Amino acid sequence: MPGNVFQKGTLLIPTGGANHLHFVMNDPVYCPVLGYDAVLLVNISTVYPDKYFDQSCILKKGCHPFVLRDSWVVYREAGPFNLARLEQGVAQKSIKTHQPINAGDFTRIRAGFDISPDVKIKVERFMRQHKI
Repeated sequence: MPGNVFQKGTLLIPTGGANHLHFVMNDPVYCPVLGYDAVLLVNISTVYPDKYFDQSCILKKGCHPFVLRDSWVVYREAGPFNLARLEQGVAQKSIKTHQPINAGDFTRIRAGFDISPDVKIKVERFMRQHKI
């Protein structure tokens, strides 16, 4: 089902027994290194003060209908994802689309990639190559 995956879009992807909200950081681009159309995804996790969390970008409760508690952006798990597989997941209903993120929070999430100590080199390279 083409058109479900786009910049600022959000996807609920089952990981670790629960659906986690993932933010789409770019419109689909062909990546010659990977050999397919890809988007960069990053997810969030609830802030627990007694556990490690990357403070590069904290999303406040209510900034998005799925964000029910203050949450941190998990830059260490960000990566390029195969567009065809994501669209197949949406078509098969294993991946659900959700309301796009607002422009202000999207900008903050993007800025966090520049300051987070947890961003992988391959993600930095993908972002540079595709001007994300």
